[in-house]
Amino acid sequence: MLKKNGPGPVRVIHVNTHVMRRNAKKVLSGKGPGELQPPLTSKLKSGGRSVTGNTMVIRYRGIEVARVVYRPFDRLKSGAVAWVETEYEVEVVPDPKPEPSVEAPLQSAQGTDQLLALLLRMHGPRIEQLLNTARADTASAEVSSATS
Repeated sequence: MLKKNGPGPVRVIHVNTHVMRRNAKKVLSGKGPGELQPPLTSKLKSGGRSVTGNTMVIRYRGIEVARVVYRPFDRLKSGAVAWVETEYEVEVVPDPKPEPSVEAPLQSAQGTDQLLALLLRMHGPRIEQLLNTARADTASAEVSSATS
């Protein structure tokens, strides 16, 4: 087991839901704990050897700060078979606001008027340039047909 005394490379703990589903089928068919695969995997984010298990302890300077647990035979009252336990304060971090994309506003625009207004806001100068070019082409075509 590797020990770290402070911040180091980022380590990812992955909960493999495919393994959990296979294990659930085995449990339903009457298989015992020894016949299940461990669904938790820990690996350095930068790559390297991965380690699997049913319980993973997260330590900071040798002190356990959290543990990731998988117990299909000892579920929580909610029915959960995998969870994280800690005695420390947990902060819920809101999801970052997504970057605005061209597709999202187009999908939310309802009706032609809203769509046109949105396109003008997003691409107004380019649309104006194209319209001016078209007007100039039309005007020159009218002049040449009038002189012929």
